Amino acid sequence: NLPVKFNSFSDGVFITAATKAYASHVGAQVLAVNGHDIKDVLASINEITHYDNEHSAISISMYYLASPDVLETIGFGAGGSTTLTLMNAAGDTAELSLQALDMSGVDWVGTDARNNTGMREDLKCTTELPYCLIALDKDDIVYVRLDAIANDPQYPLGDLMREAVQKAEKGNHRLIVDLRDNPGGSGDFNRAVFHAILQSDELNQYGRSFVLISRWTFSAAQLLVSHLEYNTRVIFVGAPTGARPTHYGDARDFTLDHSKLGFHVSSIRHVSPLPVDGRRSTAPHYSATFSAADHFDGRDPALAVISQLPNKIAVMDLFEQTLREGGGIALYYILIKELGAPDADQRYYVDDLIDLATRLADAGDSELAQTALGIASFAYRDDAKLAAAREALSQ
Repeated sequence: NLPVKFNSFSDGVFITAATKAYASHVGAQVLAVNGHDIKDVLASINEITHYDNEHSAISISMYYLASPDVLETIGFGAGGSTTLTLMNAAGDTAELSLQALDMSGVDWVGTDARNNTGMREDLKCTTELPYCLIALDKDDIVYVRLDAIANDPQYPLGDLMREAVQKAEKGNHRLIVDLRDNPGGSGDFNRAVFHAILQSDELNQYGRSFVLISRWTFSAAQLLVSHLEYNTRVIFVGAPTGARPTHYGDARDFTLDHSKLGFHVSSIRHVSPLPVDGRRSTAPHYSATFSAADHFDGRDPALAVISQLPNKIAVMDLFEQTLREGGGIALYYILIKELGAPDADQRYYVDDLIDLATRLADAGDSELAQTALGIASFAYRDDAKLAAAREALSQ
């Protein structure tokens, strides 16, 4: 591979890691590869590689971008060396020619494409476990970092979640579960997370519990997201997940008898809690994506978004926010949870939904208004008032 690593941000592709010899180039934006625009190169990589949706394609392509063999295969190679056109923070451009290296034993400076949580050191686990609890008292936050769906018998995930919930309840803090760097693991341990939240009357409220997601939220982590969306009142912040709510997983190895070619192939179809859920990903209720400056300067846009939200978010306010984010079936989840929740403050939101649709239509957002009433009609089937409002809006 090349002696550099890449990641994609809201403002482009950047070098985020390098061997010591090229460490000075960490932070540079990649404009072209061997004279070809970076967008064209990535589009060609996506034609030959694997991914579940357009979001996971971004992460996968960052790894293949560093492979001269892949670049040669897609017609963008340049023989013995690879030339990157780079732009620094001052806007100056330069070309950097690189030779492929054996990556075994290489010491890297920086982070790779799996890093979707930024560079804040106070949000990193200090043990070898794939999960940890961090109290951010000055921000009134109990932060659970979960980088794999796993369980350690010496410190079970269930114990960590119980401790996190107790801390958040006692301090009247918010609970944040970060799944942005979580590619999966064993979905058998997901119950430790969503049961802990579901059983807390204080935290199972919109505005008290948040789950951070990204394009690296995948496999068993996607299963956790789906169960949380269906069963709890957590709010998702970040970027769309890298897997579909209904997807194939649990890859198994097998070898063909005659050619002896080996394969690693998914073996189980995991179905969303709502079988008709055909979404390509789970989208956040509140978008919060990293720019390159956010990443390198140690800022976390997701925590910045959460800090601006009230501790209690009304159901219809979240519905409108999700609608403006292009929510689709996520809107249905919000309504059916309130219809079936034992502690729901209100169950009949038809009047509120009609008021919202009227306001949107008056503001010129007739398409959003129709979507709001259309989704509502699935939750409130055969409601005469809702049907009349949809008819009036269509005229």
